[in-house]
Amino acid sequence: MTTPPSPTYVLIDGENIDWALSELINKKPGPAERPRWSEIVDHFRDGGNTQVVPLFFFNCPGDMVPIQFVTFLRSSGIRPVLLRGQGKVVDLGIQRTLQVLTKREGDVALLSHDGDFIDEVAALVRSNRTVSLVCFPERANAQFMALRDEGLRIVDLERDIKNSFDVAIPRPIFAVIDVEDFNPEDFLAL
Repeated sequence: MTTPPSPTYVLIDGENIDWALSELINKKPGPAERPRWSEIVDHFRDGGNTQVVPLFFFNCPGDMVPIQFVTFLRSSGIRPVLLRGQGKVVDLGIQRTLQVLTKREGDVALLSHDGDFIDEVAALVRSNRTVSLVCFPERANAQFMALRDEGLRIVDLERDIKNSFDVAIPRPIFAVIDVEDFNPEDFLAL
């Protein structure tokens, strides 16, 4: 009898991803410039892992629920986590979830750039599982880069996940590129 694969937990800090994207394109992203969340979640299903638990964290001050977006997420198989309270409620929700995941089996993918999660991500990396930070690497907190030596995978939200955006994001290239992966076209585009 074979045991089913351990799940992969995908935690999405949507506000942080939106912030980083706005910084990159110097404006509030339009619909075509926003991530295709279902494609991102499907990236973690590749390789046969059908047990993916995607959580999208929201701050809902005053009980204001973005019902259309929540409905879209639910129809895509993504679980909305609607939080309210004082302070950085999304960060607190994600930190608590990462802490609980240290006691569960499974891989973890965090979509964020926020250094508030360094301690929790470090604990997960040190617990012998695959832990990925999905982000625009040039916007990620530098402390995450130090965790790469311990096994943290850095996944470029746009470049490493096929079909994650409908349009190319005009990004300056700051990441160090392995020469085998170097594509001069990335630098020559007008």
